Amino acid sequence: MNEHNRQNRLEEVLDYEALVKAYYQNLHTTLRNFRAGPPFLESWVHDEDHNRSILGIFEAAASAGVHTLTVKVGTSLAAQLDQPWLKENLAAFGNVHMQTEGDFLNIHIGGQCPSATLNPPIESSYQESIGRFFSSGLTREGKLGEPECPAERVIKATYEKITLNCQVDEKGLVKKARHFGANGPLRTVVDCFCQILEGRSLQEGSDHGVIRLEKMLRSETVAPTIKGLITADNTDPIFKTPKMLIRSLYSEYSREQGKDAPWNNWTDAVSSVWNALSTEERLYKVRETIMNVCKQLKLPYCDLEPTAVKNNSRIILVGHQYLNQPGFGHHLMLIEKELKRLLEPTLEIVLESREDTNKREARTKRDNQ
Repeated sequence: MNEHNRQNRLEEVLDYEALVKAYYQNLHTTLRNFRAGPPFLESWVHDEDHNRSILGIFEAAASAGVHTLTVKVGTSLAAQLDQPWLKENLAAFGNVHMQTEGDFLNIHIGGQCPSATLNPPIESSYQESIGRFFSSGLTREGKLGEPECPAERVIKATYEKITLNCQVDEKGLVKKARHFGANGPLRTVVDCFCQILEGRSLQEGSDHGVIRLEKMLRSETVAPTIKGLITADNTDPIFKTPKMLIRSLYSEYSREQGKDAPWNNWTDAVSSVWNALSTEERLYKVRETIMNVCKQLKLPYCDLEPTAVKNNSRIILVGHQYLNQPGFGHHLMLIEKELKRLLEPTLEIVLESREDTNKREARTKRDNQ
Protein backbone atom coordinates (compact mmCIF):
# COMPACT_ATOMS: atom_id res chain seq x y z
CA MET A 1 0.00 0.00 0.00
CA ASN A 2 1.58 3.31 -1.06
CA GLU A 3 1.70 6.35 1.22
CA HIS A 4 -1.17 8.15 -0.51
CA ASN A 5 -3.53 5.21 -0.08
CA ARG A 6 -2.40 4.68 3.50
CA GLN A 7 -3.09 8.30 4.40
CA ASN A 8 -6.56 8.24 2.90
CA ARG A 9 -7.85 4.84 4.00
CA LEU A 10 -11.12 5.03 5.93
CA GLU A 11 -10.17 2.76 8.81
CA GLU A 12 -7.39 4.99 10.19
CA VAL A 13 -7.65 4.95 13.99
CA LEU A 14 -5.08 6.55 16.30
CA ASP A 15 -4.59 5.93 20.02
CA TYR A 16 -3.92 9.41 21.40
CA GLU A 17 -2.21 8.42 24.64
CA ALA A 18 0.00 5.93 22.81
CA LEU A 19 0.97 8.69 20.39
CA VAL A 20 1.86 11.04 23.26
CA LYS A 21 4.00 8.37 24.88
CA ALA A 22 5.74 7.62 21.58
CA TYR A 23 6.19 11.35 20.98
CA TYR A 24 8.18 11.82 24.20
CA GLN A 25 10.22 8.68 23.54
CA ASN A 26 10.92 10.04 20.05
CA LEU A 27 12.27 13.29 21.52
CA HIS A 28 15.12 11.37 23.13
CA THR A 29 16.10 9.45 20.01
CA THR A 30 15.32 11.72 17.03
CA LEU A 31 16.11 15.40 16.64
CA ARG A 32 13.22 16.18 14.29
CA ASN A 33 10.08 14.69 12.73
CA PHE A 34 7.69 12.48 14.70
CA ARG A 35 7.64 9.03 13.09
CA ALA A 36 5.55 6.82 15.40
CA GLY A 37 2.37 7.16 13.34
CA PRO A 38 1.15 7.84 9.81
CA PRO A 39 3.31 10.16 7.65
CA PHE A 40 1.14 13.24 8.20
CA LEU A 41 2.04 13.21 11.91
CA GLU A 42 5.59 14.31 11.08
CA SER A 43 4.22 17.88 11.23
CA TRP A 44 2.42 17.32 14.57
CA VAL A 45 3.81 18.79 17.79
CA HIS A 46 2.29 17.61 21.08
CA ASP A 47 0.81 20.36 23.26
CA GLU A 48 0.51 20.06 27.05
CA ASP A 49 -3.07 21.30 26.59
CA HIS A 50 -4.64 18.05 25.37
CA ASN A 51 -7.49 19.92 23.67
CA ARG A 52 -5.05 21.78 21.43
CA SER A 53 -2.89 18.70 21.05
CA ILE A 54 -5.80 16.65 19.69
CA LEU A 55 -6.85 19.55 17.49
CA GLY A 56 -3.29 19.61 16.14
CA ILE A 57 -3.56 15.98 15.03
CA PHE A 58 -6.60 16.77 12.90
CA GLU A 59 -4.93 19.93 11.58
CA ALA A 60 -1.92 17.89 10.48
CA ALA A 61 -4.25 15.38 8.83
CA ALA A 62 -6.16 18.09 6.99
CA SER A 63 -2.92 19.70 5.79
CA ALA A 64 -1.96 16.33 4.27
CA GLY A 65 -5.36 15.90 2.59
CA VAL A 66 -6.69 13.33 5.09
CA HIS A 67 -10.35 13.93 5.88
CA THR A 68 -11.46 10.74 7.65
CA LEU A 69 -9.84 9.96 10.99
CA THR A 70 -10.63 8.60 14.47
CA VAL A 71 -8.62 9.47 17.58
CA LYS A 72 -9.16 7.30 20.68
CA VAL A 73 -8.77 8.91 24.11
CA GLY A 74 -8.89 7.00 27.41
CA THR A 75 -11.96 7.88 29.48
CA SER A 76 -9.91 9.20 32.43
CA LEU A 77 -8.08 11.67 30.21
CA ALA A 78 -11.26 12.38 28.22
CA ALA A 79 -12.89 13.65 31.42
CA GLN A 80 -10.30 16.46 31.45
CA LEU A 81 -11.11 17.61 27.91
CA ASP A 82 -13.25 20.61 27.07
CA GLN A 83 -15.41 18.61 24.69
CA PRO A 84 -17.69 21.50 23.57
CA TRP A 85 -14.63 23.61 22.67
CA LEU A 86 -12.99 20.69 20.93
CA LYS A 87 -16.10 19.83 18.93
CA GLU A 88 -16.58 23.46 17.88
CA ASN A 89 -13.01 23.77 16.63
CA LEU A 90 -12.95 20.36 14.96
CA ALA A 91 -16.06 21.27 12.96
CA ALA A 92 -13.80 23.11 10.51
CA PHE A 93 -12.60 19.72 9.24
CA GLY A 94 -15.90 17.92 8.70
CA ASN A 95 -18.68 16.15 10.57
CA VAL A 96 -17.58 15.51 14.17
CA HIS A 97 -18.78 12.51 16.19
CA MET A 98 -17.77 11.88 19.82
CA GLN A 99 -18.86 8.60 21.36
CA THR A 100 -17.71 6.59 24.39
CA GLU A 101 -17.06 2.92 23.68
CA GLY A 102 -15.70 0.85 26.57
CA ASP A 103 -12.61 2.53 28.00
CA PHE A 104 -12.25 5.08 25.21
CA LEU A 105 -13.81 8.25 23.88
CA ASN A 106 -13.71 8.01 20.10
CA ILE A 107 -13.34 11.37 18.33
CA HIS A 108 -14.23 10.80 14.71
CA ILE A 109 -14.29 13.09 11.69
CA GLY A 110 -15.69 11.69 8.46
CA GLY A 111 -16.51 13.22 5.12
CA GLN A 112 -15.12 16.20 3.36
CA CYS A 113 -14.75 19.50 5.18
CA PRO A 114 -17.77 21.78 4.60
CA SER A 115 -15.71 24.98 4.64
CA ALA A 116 -15.19 26.66 1.29
CA THR A 117 -11.63 27.50 2.31
CA LEU A 118 -10.68 23.89 3.00
CA ASN A 119 -12.64 21.88 0.44
CA PRO A 120 -11.19 20.69 -1.88
CA PRO A 121 -8.02 19.88 0.12
CA ILE A 122 -5.28 22.47 0.22
CA GLU A 123 -3.19 22.78 -2.94
CA SER A 124 -0.29 20.34 -2.57
CA SER A 125 2.37 23.00 -3.20
CA TYR A 126 1.41 24.72 0.10
CA GLN A 127 0.91 21.69 2.36
CA GLU A 128 4.54 21.23 3.39
CA SER A 129 5.05 24.88 4.35
CA ILE A 130 1.78 25.11 6.28
CA GLY A 131 2.69 21.98 8.22
CA ARG A 132 6.20 23.28 8.92
CA PHE A 133 5.01 26.66 10.19
CA PHE A 134 2.38 24.96 12.35
CA SER A 135 5.03 22.67 13.84
CA SER A 136 7.26 25.62 14.72
CA GLY A 137 4.41 27.14 16.74
CA LEU A 138 1.81 29.85 16.19
CA THR A 139 3.00 33.17 17.62
CA ARG A 140 0.36 35.71 16.59
CA GLU A 141 -2.89 34.27 17.97
CA GLY A 142 -4.84 36.43 20.42
CA LYS A 143 -6.42 39.84 20.96
CA LEU A 144 -4.79 43.24 21.30
CA GLY A 145 -5.59 45.51 24.20
CA GLU A 146 -5.39 49.28 24.15
CA PRO A 147 -1.86 50.42 23.16
CA GLU A 148 0.28 52.20 25.71
CA CYS A 149 1.33 54.85 23.20
CA PRO A 150 -1.49 57.42 22.71
CA ALA A 151 -0.43 57.95 19.08
CA GLU A 152 -1.22 54.32 18.26
CA ARG A 153 -4.58 52.58 17.97
CA VAL A 154 -6.02 49.15 17.31
CA ILE A 155 -8.10 48.53 14.18
CA LYS A 156 -10.12 45.34 13.74
CA ALA A 157 -11.76 43.51 10.85
CA THR A 158 -13.79 40.29 10.85
CA TYR A 159 -14.55 37.91 8.00
CA GLU A 160 -16.45 34.62 8.47
CA LYS A 161 -15.92 34.70 12.27
CA ILE A 162 -12.16 35.28 11.93
CA THR A 163 -10.83 38.53 13.38
CA LEU A 164 -7.65 40.38 12.44
CA ASN A 165 -6.57 43.18 14.77
CA CYS A 166 -3.61 45.45 14.09
CA GLN A 167 -1.94 48.04 16.29
CA VAL A 168 -1.08 50.95 13.99
CA ASP A 169 0.98 54.07 14.64
CA GLU A 170 0.29 57.60 13.39
CA LYS A 171 2.07 56.89 10.08
CA GLY A 172 0.04 53.74 9.37
CA LEU A 173 2.87 51.35 10.31
CA VAL A 174 1.72 48.01 11.78
CA LYS A 175 3.41 47.57 15.15
CA LYS A 176 1.56 44.37 16.13
CA ALA A 177 -0.85 42.02 14.33
CA ARG A 178 -2.95 39.35 16.00
CA HIS A 179 -5.80 37.04 14.97
CA PHE A 180 -8.40 34.78 16.55
CA GLY A 181 -11.31 32.61 15.47
CA ALA A 182 -9.52 30.64 12.72
CA ASN A 183 -9.57 26.84 12.66
CA GLY A 184 -7.57 24.15 10.93
CA PRO A 185 -4.80 25.06 8.48
CA LEU A 186 -6.31 28.53 8.18
CA ARG A 187 -4.98 29.27 11.69
CA THR A 188 -1.43 28.79 10.42
CA VAL A 189 -2.03 30.77 7.22
CA VAL A 190 -3.46 33.79 9.08
CA ASP A 191 -0.68 33.55 11.68
CA CYS A 192 1.94 33.74 8.92
CA PHE A 193 0.04 36.67 7.42
CA CYS A 194 0.27 38.55 10.72
CA GLN A 195 4.04 38.06 10.67
CA ILE A 196 4.16 39.58 7.19
CA LEU A 197 2.08 42.61 8.23
CA GLU A 198 4.22 43.57 11.23
CA GLY A 199 6.84 46.21 10.50
CA ARG A 200 5.23 47.23 7.22
CA SER A 201 2.66 49.89 6.39
CA LEU A 202 -1.00 48.95 6.48
CA GLN A 203 -1.25 50.05 2.86
CA GLU A 204 1.60 47.74 1.86
CA GLY A 205 -0.18 44.91 3.66
CA SER A 206 -3.36 45.63 1.72
CA ASP A 207 -1.61 46.00 -1.64
CA HIS A 208 0.96 43.22 -1.49
CA GLY A 209 0.57 41.31 1.80
CA VAL A 210 -1.29 38.33 0.33
CA ILE A 211 1.15 38.21 -2.60
CA ARG A 212 3.98 37.95 -0.09
CA LEU A 213 2.02 35.29 1.85
CA GLU A 214 1.44 33.12 -1.21
CA LYS A 215 5.12 33.31 -2.14
CA MET A 216 6.11 32.54 1.47
CA LEU A 217 4.01 29.36 1.58
CA ARG A 218 4.62 28.02 -1.94
CA SER A 219 6.93 25.03 -2.08
CA GLU A 220 9.90 24.97 -4.45
CA THR A 221 9.93 21.18 -4.55
CA VAL A 222 6.23 20.45 -5.22
CA ALA A 223 4.98 21.62 -8.59
CA PRO A 224 1.74 23.67 -8.42
CA THR A 225 -1.27 22.51 -10.40
CA ILE A 226 -1.75 26.02 -11.79
CA LYS A 227 -0.06 26.57 -15.14
CA GLY A 228 1.39 29.96 -15.94
CA LEU A 229 1.37 32.99 -13.65
CA ILE A 230 0.36 32.10 -10.09
CA THR A 231 -1.40 34.67 -7.91
CA ALA A 232 -3.26 34.50 -4.63
CA ASP A 233 -6.48 34.95 -6.62
CA ASN A 234 -6.11 32.00 -9.00
CA THR A 235 -4.61 29.44 -6.63
CA ASP A 236 -5.85 27.87 -3.38
CA PRO A 237 -8.99 29.58 -1.93
CA ILE A 238 -7.41 29.56 1.54
CA PHE A 239 -5.83 32.91 0.59
CA LYS A 240 -9.25 34.56 0.26
CA THR A 241 -9.65 34.99 4.03
CA PRO A 242 -6.46 37.03 4.67
CA LYS A 243 -7.20 39.08 1.57
CA MET A 244 -10.73 39.94 2.73
CA LEU A 245 -9.49 40.70 6.25
CA ILE A 246 -6.72 43.11 5.27
CA ARG A 247 -8.79 44.85 2.60
CA SER A 248 -11.60 45.40 5.09
CA LEU A 249 -9.19 46.58 7.77
CA TYR A 250 -7.41 49.03 5.44
CA SER A 251 -10.75 50.33 4.19
CA GLU A 252 -11.72 51.10 7.80
CA TYR A 253 -8.36 52.79 8.38
CA SER A 254 -8.72 54.95 5.24
CA ARG A 255 -12.26 55.93 6.26
CA GLU A 256 -10.99 57.07 9.65
CA GLN A 257 -8.18 59.01 7.97
CA GLY A 258 -10.76 60.75 5.77
CA LYS A 259 -8.63 60.71 2.64
CA ASP A 260 -7.89 58.55 -0.37
CA ALA A 261 -4.96 56.15 -0.30
CA PRO A 262 -1.66 57.80 -1.34
CA TRP A 263 0.75 56.32 -3.85
CA ASN A 264 2.36 53.22 -2.32
CA ASN A 265 6.15 53.61 -2.46
CA TRP A 266 6.93 51.15 0.30
CA THR A 267 10.25 49.28 0.27
CA ASP A 268 11.44 47.01 3.06
CA ALA A 269 14.30 48.44 5.08
CA VAL A 270 17.67 46.69 5.04
CA SER A 271 18.37 44.92 8.33
CA SER A 272 20.87 46.48 10.74
CA VAL A 273 23.02 43.32 10.62
CA TRP A 274 23.41 43.45 6.84
CA ASN A 275 23.78 47.23 6.89
CA ALA A 276 26.75 46.95 9.26
CA LEU A 277 28.77 44.78 6.85
CA SER A 278 31.35 46.22 4.50
CA THR A 279 31.01 45.72 0.74
CA GLU A 280 33.77 43.10 0.81
CA GLU A 281 32.04 41.20 3.62
CA ARG A 282 28.73 41.26 1.77
CA LEU A 283 30.28 39.97 -1.46
CA TYR A 284 32.07 37.20 0.44
CA LYS A 285 28.87 36.06 2.15
CA VAL A 286 26.93 36.15 -1.13
CA ARG A 287 29.64 34.19 -2.96
CA GLU A 288 29.83 31.50 -0.26
CA THR A 289 26.05 31.21 -0.02
CA ILE A 290 25.62 30.86 -3.79
CA MET A 291 28.21 28.08 -3.86
CA ASN A 292 26.53 26.22 -1.00
CA VAL A 293 23.03 26.64 -2.46
CA CYS A 294 24.17 25.41 -5.89
CA LYS A 295 25.81 22.36 -4.32
CA GLN A 296 22.73 21.60 -2.24
CA LEU A 297 20.30 22.03 -5.15
CA LYS A 298 22.76 20.42 -7.61
CA LEU A 299 22.83 23.48 -9.86
CA PRO A 300 25.85 23.99 -12.19
CA TYR A 301 26.40 27.66 -11.30
CA CYS A 302 29.00 27.54 -8.52
CA ASP A 303 31.15 30.01 -10.47
CA LEU A 304 28.50 32.76 -10.51
CA GLU A 305 30.51 35.77 -9.37
CA PRO A 306 29.04 38.71 -7.42
CA THR A 307 30.90 41.87 -8.45
CA ALA A 308 29.03 44.71 -6.77
CA VAL A 309 26.32 45.63 -4.27
CA LYS A 310 24.14 48.56 -5.27
CA ASN A 311 21.75 50.41 -2.97
CA ASN A 312 22.74 48.01 -0.15
CA SER A 313 20.62 45.15 -1.48
CA ARG A 314 21.03 44.69 -5.26
CA ILE A 315 23.65 42.04 -6.03
CA ILE A 316 25.27 42.28 -9.46
CA LEU A 317 26.31 38.87 -10.82
CA VAL A 318 28.51 37.84 -13.72
CA GLY A 319 26.94 34.88 -15.47
CA HIS A 320 26.20 35.57 -19.14
CA GLN A 321 27.67 32.19 -20.09
CA TYR A 322 24.50 30.58 -18.72
CA LEU A 323 21.91 32.75 -20.49
CA ASN A 324 21.07 30.11 -23.11
CA GLN A 325 20.97 27.25 -20.63
CA PRO A 326 17.42 25.87 -20.11
CA GLY A 327 15.92 26.75 -16.74
CA PHE A 328 18.57 29.34 -15.87
CA GLY A 329 16.02 32.07 -15.14
CA HIS A 330 14.07 29.81 -12.80
CA HIS A 331 17.25 28.68 -11.08
CA LEU A 332 18.27 32.30 -10.50
CA MET A 333 14.94 32.82 -8.73
CA LEU A 334 15.68 29.82 -6.48
CA ILE A 335 19.13 31.19 -5.66
CA GLU A 336 17.69 34.63 -4.89
CA LYS A 337 15.08 33.11 -2.59
CA GLU A 338 17.79 31.31 -0.62
CA LEU A 339 19.88 34.48 -0.39
CA LYS A 340 16.85 36.26 1.04
CA ARG A 341 16.24 33.46 3.52
CA LEU A 342 19.83 32.93 4.62
CA LEU A 343 21.37 36.40 4.42
CA GLU A 344 19.00 39.35 4.03
CA PRO A 345 15.26 39.48 3.07
CA THR A 346 15.68 42.59 0.87
CA LEU A 347 18.33 41.11 -1.44
CA GLU A 348 17.75 40.82 -5.15
CA ILE A 349 20.11 39.61 -7.84
CA VAL A 350 20.57 40.92 -11.37
CA LEU A 351 22.97 39.89 -14.10
CA GLU A 352 25.64 42.39 -15.07
CA SER A 353 24.58 44.23 -18.24
CA ARG A 354 26.58 44.02 -21.47
CA GLU A 355 27.52 47.69 -21.03
CA ASP A 356 28.86 46.99 -17.53
CA THR A 357 30.72 43.96 -18.88
CA ASN A 358 32.49 46.07 -21.52
CA LYS A 359 33.42 48.70 -18.89
CA ARG A 360 34.75 46.02 -16.55
CA GLU A 361 36.82 44.44 -19.33
CA ALA A 362 38.22 47.86 -20.24
CA ARG A 363 39.18 48.53 -16.62
CA THR A 364 40.86 45.14 -16.38
CA LYS A 365 42.80 45.79 -19.58
CA ARG A 366 44.00 49.16 -18.28
CA ASP A 367 45.00 47.67 -14.93
CA ASN A 368 47.10 45.00 -16.66
CA GLN A 369 48.99 47.45 -18.84
